[in-house]
Amino acid sequence: MTPNPEVHTLAGAYVVNALSEVERRQFERHLADCADCTEEVASLREVVAVFAGTVAEPPPEHLRAQVLAKTAVTRRLPPVVAGRDQPRKPLSRWLMPVAAALLVAATVAGVLFGYRATSTSADLNRQVEVLKQTQDNYAALTDLLAQPDAKLLRKPIPGGVATVVYSPGTHTAAMLGAEMPLAPHQHAYQGWVVRGDRMQSVGLSKGGKDGGAMLARDVLTGDQIAVTVEPENGSEQPTTPPVVTVTLA
Repeated sequence: MTPNPEVHTLAGAYVVNALSEVERRQFERHLADCADCTEEVASLREVVAVFAGTVAEPPPEHLRAQVLAKTAVTRRLPPVVAGRDQPRKPLSRWLMPVAAALLVAATVAGVLFGYRATSTSADLNRQVEVLKQTQDNYAALTDLLAQPDAKLLRKPIPGGVATVVYSPGTHTAAMLGAEMPLAPHQHAYQGWVVRGDRMQSVGLSKGGKDGGAMLARDVLTGDQIAVTVEPENGSEQPTTPPVVTVTLA
């Protein structure tokens, strides 16, 4: 059988179980003889493992019930349908098990944070909104990892690694805060897309194992993802020099 010339692009989809059975078998045969793809699969699995390992302890049952009740009566956003040159189907078949694992990790981490910080109704409402946004971000990250052109850009930093996942075809990138050291007390990492003399914020991360990801959309090859240390609620513009800058290539 003639090998698929695009088999090299399937590493991300393979890691998140986005391949059909035929594609999976073909890619595994290819993997046995391709050192580059073997290395890429190992790197992508590290990224997924970082996020899947964020659950350190179960939340209290009464708080879990509160959050689930709040979430059940809150309107959910409609699914995002992204255009692709080679769509994989059915989307729900491969996305559900992978996204579920990541979303549960994100949800429990967020619930634990809310439990430790406060138990008031107003703060619980705020935590529910944070959880919903976190779930959306994890779903977007899972989809990003499954893109055939997704690539990892890694830079060592003091105490950790700055990792960016970038898909030129979808103009999407994510800086993974989970592999960075914890931000200083009452501070957070803030991500920025740098294009020429413009800098646009793409989110905050505390770093560490629950650091999540800072998602950047509508990015282009040649843009830079910079990270600065800012007050924990973020800044309108950077107030410190970047701790790391990664050029999208």
